[in-house]
Amino acid sequence: MKVRVFVVFLVLIAPIAFAQAAGPAPTTPVSSSAVPDILQGPHYHVTSWAGKAAGEATLKLMEALCEQYNSLFLFDLSKVTSRWNVEIYPDKASFDAALKGTVPTPLTDYVFLHYRDPQQSRIVAWVPEKNSPLDEVRSLAFQGFYQFLWTFVPHPPAWIETGLANHFWNELWDGKTLKMDTDWPYLPTLKTLWADRGPDLEALLSAPEGSLDTASGKDLEAWGLIEYLLSSPDPANSRLLGSLLANLSPTAAEEANRDAALQRVKSAMDFAVLSAATRTWWMAKVSFGEWIQKGQKEMKDGDPISALRSYKAALELRPADGPTLYYAGLAAYNAKDYTAADQFYAQIDQQALPAGLLEYAKGVNEFALKKYDAAKADLMAAKTANAAAYGPLVAPVLELIR
Repeated sequence: MKVRVFVVFLVLIAPIAFAQAAGPAPTTPVSSSAVPDILQGPHYHVTSWAGKAAGEATLKLMEALCEQYNSLFLFDLSKVTSRWNVEIYPDKASFDAALKGTVPTPLTDYVFLHYRDPQQSRIVAWVPEKNSPLDEVRSLAFQGFYQFLWTFVPHPPAWIETGLANHFWNELWDGKTLKMDTDWPYLPTLKTLWADRGPDLEALLSAPEGSLDTASGKDLEAWGLIEYLLSSPDPANSRLLGSLLANLSPTAAEEANRDAALQRVKSAMDFAVLSAATRTWWMAKVSFGEWIQKGQKEMKDGDPISALRSYKAALELRPADGPTLYYAGLAAYNAKDYTAADQFYAQIDQQALPAGLLEYAKGVNEFALKKYDAAKADLMAAKTANAAAYGPLVAPVLELIR
């Protein structure tokens, strides 16, 4: 599971000494004298020290995210007087060098620098290394939501901005389209928090800005409530959230916006009923890890058909997960559904499993399907990949093929 990262936002009210009409003057990386690539879309200005391709990819993502953000708010984007700014650096070292003296470094994630002058405000990011735990899309989506929201509503209720920022952190991007990841990384933790009772809505909706911290799990509770209002089957919940968002005041202080939202929820729903419904909805959700554990128990209990159903449910959350595809194939094989097993194995990236395991599983299954030439080839490949582990196992099957 990906480790969730919550960045503390820095509100910098002191003006900086210079600005450009099209966007803030970027900080030149210490180790570079190159001129950055400047890219502009309808709503974003991207300064890329990581090359034009990285800048274009970032711009495309941010413009798509803007549409996602505004699908909930329906703000008039034509009233935004300047583009939102994003700076991207080629690596973490350049990122740290650029921010040195501005914020405490090194940071572990991207940062949104919020100035009084919106033309100076910007997200600062870097291109993560291959296999880095940092998720570039999620981090940009998370930081970008604050940049977007504070333009229109500088002081929203804490639970709304925190909950929605975490909601958008769940965005997935394939380079063309965004979709929401329903394999919620936070689900097990949230279920633990609400194991005995639902959220204390009075406290959550009354929480002042800065109090919904990660250590206490209050940020997760804000996300859990937002996600329930957005996604539960009762349309009254999404209507309530839409009403709350539409009535946020761009000029009110945070306390006034918070109190107004609190009273609106109170007038619409009984807190005890809403809390219980939120908890019930979440407790019925099953995480990827829970489906895997269920399938493994069912296999151990000698019930491969039920295990296969559990692994299929896990694959709905992570369709390309190699180990899960293997577990599903193994369950199908034990259920004597050799065709299904063959289909699961065919989807697995060879690098996702230990050397020889995939070839051995395919070979044994192909033998059951009477595809003897394919079985022989895969079993020999398993033996070649790991003779100590698979040599003794493939020998009797190869003897039968002869």
